[in-house]
Amino acid sequence: MSVNVLILLFFSSMAHALPSSTTMVALDTAPGEAPLVYLSDGSVQEVPPGSEEWIQRQIVSTGEHGYGVLSESPIAYESDVLDEGLMHRWFKAMNRKTRYRAQCYNRAHVWAYEADRDLDIRSEKLFMFFSSRYIREYRYRWWFHVAPLTRVITPQGPEERVMDPGFFKQPVTVKDWSDDFIKPKTPCKRVSRYSDYASVQHTEYCYFMVAPMYMWQPKDLEAVDRGEPVKDRFLPFDIETAYRQAFR
Repeated sequence: MSVNVLILLFFSSMAHALPSSTTMVALDTAPGEAPLVYLSDGSVQEVPPGSEEWIQRQIVSTGEHGYGVLSESPIAYESDVLDEGLMHRWFKAMNRKTRYRAQCYNRAHVWAYEADRDLDIRSEKLFMFFSSRYIREYRYRWWFHVAPLTRVITPQGPEERVMDPGFFKQPVTVKDWSDDFIKPKTPCKRVSRYSDYASVQHTEYCYFMVAPMYMWQPKDLEAVDRGEPVKDRFLPFDIETAYRQAFR
């Protein structure tokens, strides 16, 4: 069977297994390694050798991928600092009626939206990006995860807490959150631009980027790098799609 036929069969089966809204975001190649394609749902797929040129054309045609051009991020945003009681009240109220294999960015967007709507909480998002190095060394099959982030009053001053009931039974510190995903428990490097992750894939295992609660997917962060306006409100299309795809 020819390589072209194998490629066609692979992508045909992948298309049937994934939601129609899922697109290819980036291609990762390394000498002596199978090529990997990063998908918009956060997953990573190993693809047949010889498919790189075809994949790259698809990525360019979707306009999904491109490194930033700004010298620094224009994102300026200030979230609320909560007392411990309100933080736990929010966590307890977070919508658990999620669909099987719901995507993290949809869950996080609804959780942040409902906290703003119902509790008047202005939160943030914490995006954790897994590098090519980590994905290949540990055969990990996701390239990002995201959850709401808030700050809570403590005797030592305001501290960050991640709100992720999909994986935890209570709010957790940023380090405890990342340790659940990063096997060697290596701290993730903080960046202020999406391109600081996308353009450096072989040094760190993971990267953190804090963003306003209105930012839905990594493509929103990438758009800011290209000079597009920062989202400053919840958009109806984003919210409607997040509910439909992630919640029952």
